[in-house]
Amino acid sequence: MNEVMSQEVAAEEIKSWASALDVDLAGKDDFLEIVTKSLMRGKIAFSEDEETFDFTLRKPLQLDNGESLASIKLRELTAGQTQSANKADKIATMLAMISAMSKQPLGVIRRIKQRDINTMAAVFALFFS
Repeated sequence: MNEVMSQEVAAEEIKSWASALDVDLAGKDDFLEIVTKSLMRGKIAFSEDEETFDFTLRKPLQLDNGESLASIKLRELTAGQTQSANKADKIATMLAMISAMSKQPLGVIRRIKQRDINTMAAVFALFFS
């Protein structure tokens, strides 16, 4: 793993994010570990002003229009978006939620590698659920 920060610094950073979002991290150790590792690699950044997370994909995704998508911005869902996404099975629901959070079409989200989806899901579980 190519670390850009130590585990201790990453843990403190995540605590500051939780404080900014008024989130309790207790009992979310599995998700916390995933997010910590990604932060240590420099793959996640938080904007306190926008209350969004910028997530850098492990490998840029080539879009059908020839452009490349290297990162995705995640934001908290509205109640209506959550309700719409919850009408499918567990995996389809998570993909629909990530699509809504990132404002990226579902077809783009479906092409993202599973490890990146897992990390985005962990961010969602830690900070937006």
